[in-house]
Amino acid sequence: MEESFYWPDVAGLSGRVSPESLAGCSRIKWPGQTGIRILIALIISFTSFVVGIALPSPSPIESSENNDRINTDNLNNRQDVESALKDVRSVSENMDSASNIKEILNFTGTMTLNTGENSVIMTIESNVPDGGIFEIGLVNGDFDILSDFVEIKDGKVEKEFIIPPEWEIGYYTGIAAFRFNLEDHPQPENIRNIYGEKGEKMTGGQAVETFDGGHFGDVESVTIAYPSEAAVQERINEIFISTLKELIKSSNGVIKKIEPDGTWQIVLVTVSDSWYYSMDHEKERFAETVGGAIETIIRNAGKVNENQSVSVYFYDSYGKELATPKFWGGYNIKR
Repeated sequence: MEESFYWPDVAGLSGRVSPESLAGCSRIKWPGQTGIRILIALIISFTSFVVGIALPSPSPIESSENNDRINTDNLNNRQDVESALKDVRSVSENMDSASNIKEILNFTGTMTLNTGENSVIMTIESNVPDGGIFEIGLVNGDFDILSDFVEIKDGKVEKEFIIPPEWEIGYYTGIAAFRFNLEDHPQPENIRNIYGEKGEKMTGGQAVETFDGGHFGDVESVTIAYPSEAAVQERINEIFISTLKELIKSSNGVIKKIEPDGTWQIVLVTVSDSWYYSMDHEKERFAETVGGAIETIIRNAGKVNENQSVSVYFYDSYGKELATPKFWGGYNIKR
């Protein structure tokens, strides 16, 4: 006969089974393997349901405390991260500062000159910090000088030199230096803190060592034509011609004429017949002296380039060649 299993009538949802309810079963037979598995599954499900109802849920206060602890932990983590970032920024700033100091100690400075109305304007660009004092000057061809002491600001030194009326047209030269050994114009404290009391910490190709172990910053000089290049060249030509005339006059009539043969690299000098009444050694001395003087005048006037030669030849009034320069110096006197 087929096995069967009858459940009691179970009232309510409490999950309890009483003996009285068991008495209401018509009959009970032991279940088979499939029934056992179904029974175990039902018991586990029922137990989980009961336990779930029986366990208390976290109270609102406990939840709040847990959230506060989590938030506090997060806050502490953020503070740690911010502290680490602050340390990184500090180290980076120190590295940047050290790099900046190294760049500042490597002195650099350049000069430009421009002409104004009755003036020359000097501008110096340098990496010296604000407050550094530069000694500057403007020198003319007669070595007259205008000078001043000017502080640098935002990387620049600017000075307008008013040219005195007595200064002649010509080339003017700007000079400048960043010094530490001037008692009347000492560098300010912030500058000395960087470069040292004597500039001994200064580095770079423009740092020049002084006798006491310090350094000063040397700015390369610049030359400018004042008031203009055209005006200076016109003045130089006037002086050049005037000087040659003065040389002819100082010869007491021996020199008759000085002229270029195309360019001033070749110069022809015409002399009087008094040449023929002189001894050969006197002729040679005369040719060397006059030839050297003419070459100097030509070079100073800028009539030839520095790498170009100047050769001076001597002739009489009839065009006869009298003296020619030797390759290694001196003159050949023609018979």
